[in-house]
Formats: sequence, C-alpha cells, structure tokens
Amino acid sequence: MSLEERELRRLRAKEWRENNKERLSEYNKKYAKANSERLSEKARLNRLKNKERQDAKHKEWLAKNPDNKRNGDLLRQYGINLNDYHKMLEEQKHLCKICKGPPTGKGVLHVDHCHETGSVRGLLCNKCNIGLGHFNDSKELLQKALDYLTVNR
Repeated sequence: MSLEERELRRLRAKEWRENNKERLSEYNKKYAKANSERLSEKARLNRLKNKERQDAKHKEWLAKNPDNKRNGDLLRQYGINLNDYHKMLEEQKHLCKICKGPPTGKGVLHVDHCHETGSVRGLLCNKCNIGLGHFNDSKELLQKALDYLTVNR
C-alpha cells in the first residue's frame, strides 16, 4: 500500500468517526463493559510499565495546578471547595478562630471539622488544631484542662 493510499484511508476513517460519533460511543461503551477485566488489567500493566513517566507528569501537573489539587483535597476531605475556604478566611480576617492569631507552622489555617458529623467548624492555626486533636475534640477533657489551669496557677 502506497503512502498516498494509507493517507486516504486514514482520512476516510477520521471522517467516518466524525460522522458516527454516537454509534462509535455506543460501541465503545459495550466493548468496555464486555471487556472490563481485560481493559483494567491492561491499564494496570501500562501504569506499572510507565510509572516513572506518569509520576513525573503528575508532579509537573501538580506544580502547575496547585489550586486544583487543594480544591480536590478540600472537597474530598471536608466537602468544601477552595472558594468556601477563602470565604471562611475572609470572615475570620485570616486569623485562627480560637486564638485569633495568625497562621503558625506552614503559614496556612487548617480546616477544623467535627469527626462525628463531618461538619466544618472553622479555620485554625497549627497550634490550636493540634491542641484540639490531642484532646480528641472532647469538651470534657478540655474542661478538665481548663479546671486544672485555673486551680494550678
């Protein structure tokens, strides 16, 4: 087959695909459903084969899209997006909701949430966030600590 014939065949196939998008989509869905195990294994092997290249591409994407990563993390962990986070920052005047101080640690305020209900309570500096964590978000333990500090001045 000559180069011209191959190019003509390629153009015809491209034109057919463009004119039959719905039909092709339906075929691809049926094929994927019928061959899901084989395709999953093929994808797994491809990831293993190209792990270093894929990791490098992923790191490059993360470096170029830090807000997308942060947005995805916030949505996955707390059910809020980056806009919600920034709105909370503004409402708290970029200060910790407990101590009213600026961010500590890495310079960001951490999302505080109830571990029982999952609801977001506010943004905390690193110290306050860790402090609550050490008290297991227990009001009783925090009250005992407050009583202790009051008695033992």
